[in-house]
Amino acid sequence: MDDWSQAWFDAIERVANDFEDFCTEIGENLEAIATELQTELTRDLESWLDEWMSQDWLGDESFAVTATFQLDLLDLDFSFDRAIADPEAPFAKRLAATAEHQPACVGCRHYHGYVYGGNLLVCGMHPYGWSGDICPDWQTAER
Repeated sequence: MDDWSQAWFDAIERVANDFEDFCTEIGENLEAIATELQTELTRDLESWLDEWMSQDWLGDESFAVTATFQLDLLDLDFSFDRAIADPEAPFAKRLAATAEHQPACVGCRHYHGYVYGGNLLVCGMHPYGWSGDICPDWQTAER
């Protein structure tokens, strides 16, 4: 009986280790592909911008593009680390509850305050906020 259960647990452990190795390999491959893509896009974009900026628009030097476009491609960060560290950063913006904005929610533990697609989600109980000064579901934010 011990041999059967030990063999079972050994098989499960091997599957888990193989899956972990597989996921690690996929992550490394995706990182390499993203780096290669970033390099190619940067090179192509710089080439296109150089060509575009060198054109004499309408043959008139006074009409030539005089504005300087500063495109710091090194600041473009396609790493996965930043997305994992704060996954809501590019998508949601948080608004704090103040005396002027959602006064019934100031200091409440249920206050969410993130804007999604232009819509503010105040909390789960009152998605659009409480219209009065005292919310019946208000609880102290414990930190």
